[in-house]
Amino acid sequence: MPPAGYEPSSAQNAANNDDTDNDSNIASTAGTNHMSGLFTLSNDGEPTETGGLVGSDDADTADEDNGNMTVDFGFKQPVANAVSIGSVVWNDIDFNGLQDAGEPGISGATVTLLDGGGIPVAGAAAQITETDGLYYFGNLPEGNYQVRVTPPADLVPTFVQESNADGDADNDSNIATASAGDFTSGVVILSNTGEPTETTGLAGSDDADSAAETNGNMTVDFGFVPTTALGGISGNVSQDKNGDGVIDFILDPTVDPAIDMPIEGVVLQLLDAAGQPVLDSITGEPITATTDVDGNYSFLNLVPADYQVLQIQPSGFLSVSDVDGDDLNDTIGDVTPISVTAGNIAVANNFIERFDPTAIPTLSEWALMMLMMLLGLVGYRQGLVRKI
Repeated sequence: MPPAGYEPSSAQNAANNDDTDNDSNIASTAGTNHMSGLFTLSNDGEPTETGGLVGSDDADTADEDNGNMTVDFGFKQPVANAVSIGSVVWNDIDFNGLQDAGEPGISGATVTLLDGGGIPVAGAAAQITETDGLYYFGNLPEGNYQVRVTPPADLVPTFVQESNADGDADNDSNIATASAGDFTSGVVILSNTGEPTETTGLAGSDDADSAAETNGNMTVDFGFVPTTALGGISGNVSQDKNGDGVIDFILDPTVDPAIDMPIEGVVLQLLDAAGQPVLDSITGEPITATTDVDGNYSFLNLVPADYQVLQIQPSGFLSVSDVDGDDLNDTIGDVTPISVTAGNIAVANNFIERFDPTAIPTLSEWALMMLMMLLGLVGYRQGLVRKI
C-alpha cells in the first residue's frame, strides 16, 4: 500500500515470473492495495540482477541465484489538487443511448486521454478495456480534457448521443465527434472538489474515484452497438431509355447497360416510417446517400425498423416510379414502408427516371452544345477549303 495519494504508474508488467529488473509489476489493484503477479522462487534458479537502481538488487548478493530482486512497484507522485476521469464503454443493446441494467461492457476498446485541444496527454498511457468496459485516468492536474475511444471492428456508436460530456449525467453516451473509427467526447473541465457524485451508471462504472468522490468525473461514457444487430437499405437510380418502365440491366445482368443508363450523383434522404428525416446521432444532420457511377446507393448500420427513402429529383428527368404521378421528389416506403431487420439489407429500392424533353439546359449544357456546334462549323469550313 503506497502513501496516500500515490497511484500506480501508467506502464505495468503484470506477467508472472518476469525477471526484468527495472519495470513495475503491478498485476491487480483492490482499493489502495496493489499486487504483483505470481513469482515462483527456487534455490539456485533465480536471476542475477543488473538493471535496477543502484543498491536495489544487492540484498541477495551473497547468494545471488537464490533470490529474485526484480519485483518492483512504480507509483506516480501525487499531483496537487489532483483530479480524475473515467467510466465505461458499453454495448447499448436496446439502442436508446442509456446504460440500462444488464447491458455489458465492451472489451478490447482503446481509450486515450486528450487535453482540451485534442492532443494526447503526456504520461497518460492509452488503456485497453477488459470485459467490464471500464477505464480510468487519475492523478491529473486540473484542466480541460477529452476522451477518445477506438472500439473493436464491427461496432458503431449507439443512436442517441449527448455531446455535452460535462453534463454529469451518469448513464448517457457522450460521443461528440467521429473520425476514421475514433470517437471522441466533448470537453470536460475537471476541478478539484468540483466533480459529481455518480450513482446511476452500470455497477462498478462510477467507483474508481470513490476515495475522493468530488475530485473525479466518472460520467464520460461511450455506447456502441454491433453491426450484426443492424440492417440496411440499398437501391438504384437509372434512366429508362427504352421506355419499358423497368431498368433492364438490373432485372437481367446480361443485358447491355447502355439500353438504360445509371444516374450518378443523385441525393437520397433517409426518413422514418412517419416520413420524418432520420438524423445522424453525432452530427445531428439528416442522413443522406448519393448514387455512385453505377447508380447504386445504400444506407447501412440502421436500427431494425420501418423506413422510407426520399429521392431528390435529379435535374433534367421525370420520375417513372413515382406512384402519385406528380414528378416531384419521389419516395419509396410512403405506401408500404421499407422493413429493415437485423443482419439483412432491404434491396431493390429503385427509382426509375425518364428524360424530360421540356427541361431547360443548364449553363454547362449550353456551353457543351455551343462547343459542339463550333467544332461542327470548323469541320464544315475545313471541308469547303479542301474542295476549293
